[in-house]
Amino acid sequence: MFYIANVSPRSTGKTTNSAWMGHALHERGRRVIGYDADDSRHFSRWHDAGSYPFVVQQAATAAFHMNVPRMTPAGFEDGIGVVDVGHLEDHQAVGSSVLRLADLAIVNLPPSMNDVERMEELPLREFIEDLAPLRADSKPPATWVAAVQGPERDQ
Repeated sequence: MFYIANVSPRSTGKTTNSAWMGHALHERGRRVIGYDADDSRHFSRWHDAGSYPFVVQQAATAAFHMNVPRMTPAGFEDGIGVVDVGHLEDHQAVGSSVLRLADLAIVNLPPSMNDVERMEELPLREFIEDLAPLRADSKPPATWVAAVQGPERDQ
């Protein structure tokens, strides 16, 4: 299983990105499981409303890295796990556990001053790199930044 974790210091569209990513991967023939690692349970609730062609399992626990591999159904070894992680300001234990297992961390960052300030308060690069010794390969996961920009306005 290849795990993709959507993370950010605060609430910035991680659930939406997780849903679209899961749909896109599924439409391309990949086996997808969604993991809701956010206490808000939006990913699970959206799934329960009938809008996803893949399963979403609740997994908001500081033991994510230990529990989720055991939750993965047989035959999904080559699948992709898309993880919606709660904002790291208040849910660092769950986020740390997810990042211990993740193969790819996608940092969701809208370009607003509030979000830039939060990045200074909780520097994600250091947060992710500090977890490396706890990972099986002792390396931080690959990390991409998804900067979300609002519509441009005429001036």
